[in-house]
Amino acid sequence: MKCRHCHAQLQHVFLDLGHAPPSNAYLSEAQLRAPETTFPLKILVCDTCWLVQTEDYTAADELFSSDYAYFSSTSQ
Repeated sequence: MKCRHCHAQLQHVFLDLGHAPPSNAYLSEAQLRAPETTFPLKILVCDTCWLVQTEDYTAADELFSSDYAYFSSTSQ
């Protein structure tokens, strides 16, 4: 993976948080009893420009469903 800012090759995993479910994934009562989909959550740091960034691992449509809560009026 390349740095989103300077395009240098990323080689340093700053923090590995294992696997996590998508944020704001609101589960129904029935879904609470089923296994939840999780994705790897690795944080990398660029050795050139020091930008800290998450590793890309999946397409946006897998993370953001039609009921994803996004309110542009509260986002800065």
